[in-house]
This record gives sequence, structure tokens and C-alpha cells, in this order.
Amino acid sequence: MLKKKSPTWDFVVESYSIFLCYELIDLDRARQLIPDGFELIKTKIFSDDTPKFYAILGSFNVHTSAFAGTRLEVNIIARNKRNNLLSWVIIDYDTNTLSHDVSKGVIDSTTEYALLTTNYDGTIIVDFNNRQKTER
Repeated sequence: MLKKKSPTWDFVVESYSIFLCYELIDLDRARQLIPDGFELIKTKIFSDDTPKFYAILGSFNVHTSAFAGTRLEVNIIARNKRNNLLSWVIIDYDTNTLSHDVSKGVIDSTTEYALLTTNYDGTIIVDFNNRQKTER
């Protein structure tokens, strides 16, 4: 449920999710992508790692009390200066269901179709089609 005082939407990430972490190389470009009020922060993916700046590509099935669907997101890990919390700032996404976009409010699907599954031997299959993005 979307709350007036706290504009977040409680959701459950289901099984068969995949999150790939990539070290950021072009920090100046990454800084341009995150909104005001956030700053890049070094973090560890595993406890014995050296802290680095990261982007995360994630694909997951999700549901709330209002909808269910599949998402593909590009996130940059940053610190929220207002509350000092480490955050996954969504830089871009595609989804086959409703979404709450900070700049646009509640929006409809962005994809023609979205698939996240596994085959018989455990290979993860991610297939999204957003015609507007492929025509650019």
C-alpha cells in the first residue's frame, strides 16, 4: 500500500531472482545519474570484499497487495544524505505491471512482455521487450 506520509510501496520479492553487481568505472557519469540528495558510497558485496562503488542489475518477480509482475532494474548504490541510509537508487527499469515512479506517480507496464524463469538445468532466462527503448 502506498502511504501519504512515507511514499513507499511494500512489496515481496519472490524466488528465482537474479542480482548482478558491477563495479562502477565512470564515477562522474554515475554521479550525474543519481538524484540530488544522494551521493555515491563504497560498499561490500561480500563480507571479505574491499569496499567499491557498485551498480546492480536485478531481475525479479514481485507482488504487493495490489499487483504482481516482473521487473528489470538498474540501480546504483548511494547514500541518502537526508537519513544517511544506504540505498539502491533506481536509474532505469522495465516492468510488466504497475509501478510507482517518483517523477510520474503510479504508471502502467513499460514492456510488451517480461519473462524471468529457469529451464530444466537451472539456467536463468530473462527476456524483456520494451519497444520504446529498442527503437531509440
